[in-house]
Amino acid sequence: MSTIIVGGVAWMAGTATLGVLALMALTCAAVIVFFRRTGLDRYVADWVISEQAGVSKPNPRIFAMAAQRVRMRLGGAWVVGDSPEADIGGAAAMGLPSVWLHRGREWVDNRFAPTRVVGNVIQGISAIMAAQ
Repeated sequence: MSTIIVGGVAWMAGTATLGVLALMALTCAAVIVFFRRTGLDRYVADWVISEQAGVSKPNPRIFAMAAQRVRMRLGGAWVVGDSPEADIGGAAAMGLPSVWLHRGREWVDNRFAPTRVVGNVIQGISAIMAAQ
């Protein structure tokens, strides 16, 4: 099984275990309220909020924290996200494959590149599943 960290979301292929890395312009309490009000808390096993963790993406420690919180290993993980620096740069720093959610943008960073480029999270997860 593979661990998938979606810019935020850690997901193990073949299971319903999800974890979220939250790096948002919201307070820790606001992120938790957001997850509960939208019902996302029913679909994720746990989340790591950068403000609470004291570390943020692209620092590899926050990805390791997310994997630990949902009892997964980073070995074999994929990172999916829309931030070239935080998500794809974080994956590159850890030597992990990545999927960039382009949201209509062109990739311009020469320091690293995503393994796959897609338009949304569903396409990202599909691309990873197809690569298995």
